[in-house]
Amino acid sequence: MYYVIMDLEWDNVFVKKIRGYINEIIEIGAVLVDDDLNFIDDFTCLVKPISGRKLTSQVKRLTHITNEEIRHAGLPFHEAIKAFRAWLPPGDTVFMSWGSGDLRALLDNYFYYSNAETVPFIKKYANLQNYCQPFTAPDTSNQIGLVNAAEVLGIDVEKYQAHRARDDSYIAYECLKKCYDADRLPKYIKTCDKGFYKRLRYKAVTVTDIHNPRIDRHLMTCHCDICGNQMRLCGDWKSGSTGFKALFGCPACNIFKRCTIKFVELADGMDIKISYRNAYEINGNENNAKE
Repeated sequence: MYYVIMDLEWDNVFVKKIRGYINEIIEIGAVLVDDDLNFIDDFTCLVKPISGRKLTSQVKRLTHITNEEIRHAGLPFHEAIKAFRAWLPPGDTVFMSWGSGDLRALLDNYFYYSNAETVPFIKKYANLQNYCQPFTAPDTSNQIGLVNAAEVLGIDVEKYQAHRARDDSYIAYECLKKCYDADRLPKYIKTCDKGFYKRLRYKAVTVTDIHNPRIDRHLMTCHCDICGNQMRLCGDWKSGSTGFKALFGCPACNIFKRCTIKFVELADGMDIKISYRNAYEINGNENNAKE
């Protein structure tokens, strides 16, 4: 058994052919380890984009990759993947990444370049972000970023260049070592069959219609931190791209809180995230409340 911890860098570009955006891969990085997490080898390769002729300013700022580097050292997508596959070990291999975004991007590029609905060489996959969550952010359902997780785990990230594929692969590898449990890890390994890839390609949609029948209105409540009673809704729920927001007040304790709830429709159900801002003091009139 081998583990390949991979990371991708990409540029989000508009493609006329599909009349939409795609995360076009510009760099592939990976670390290869055995089933005892002993280091074996690493891989890095720049990928020359064909849709985004020039990197966006945000990508250049984050990665420090230049257009000149991509132009002179980048390989076309198919050649880069061929080199990556040639580097991979023979036998049973589990691919890992921090969050499923990298695998989604790889699948989207495969579909765009080859009209393929699967990544043929990835048969098993584990989401390291989900696996490490109980160790890095146990008290929240919100996903934590790679660098923040590494810092929580006491990993020195200064020796790596964040937002470069190979370096981020090393950071994820160190996170895995800090959280490694030989009995627990297999529970997070998924078989990448057609159903897996179909769910992966499903585009999550944030619900913005308050009248959507799939919304569970019983969750859109708030309880007071002091007395424990249900707080009163102050005004109407407001919808936006990040979900629904509303103000709740507790007249008995003279405080109120702002609640944000996000419903995201996934292929296999609804993902729900709820957060509350710190309590506010009510100065006589809840409409004049200040943070």
